[in-house]
Amino acid sequence: KTSMVSAIHNQSTWLEEMWGGAKQYTAEHGEGSLVKVMLSKHPTAILSLHNALQWVHHMNDAMHKVVHDEALEHSLRLYWGHFFGFFAFTPTERTTLMEQIMLTKRSRY
Repeated sequence: KTSMVSAIHNQSTWLEEMWGGAKQYTAEHGEGSLVKVMLSKHPTAILSLHNALQWVHHMNDAMHKVVHDEALEHSLRLYWGHFFGFFAFTPTERTTLMEQIMLTKRSRY
């Protein structure tokens, strides 16, 4: 089982490379692994709506702390919505997920 530290490292290097940054994830996991490894680690049974919502909650909190540009924040939220399009959620689950993705700190209060 993956440790929390390892999971954080893998996710951060994956996101950095996916968004055009350093190719550290590929260096550590092999050429062609950026999508292949991610999909093999996240079959439908693992990425439940509950797990996706938890991920969104933590990403929203992290983004609130480091992203101070509203246009960038909005673009990142749309990207997350697109990313979750690869998983088999029902229309109702997708609506719930997108509502949480688009929930900003400003709209929570």
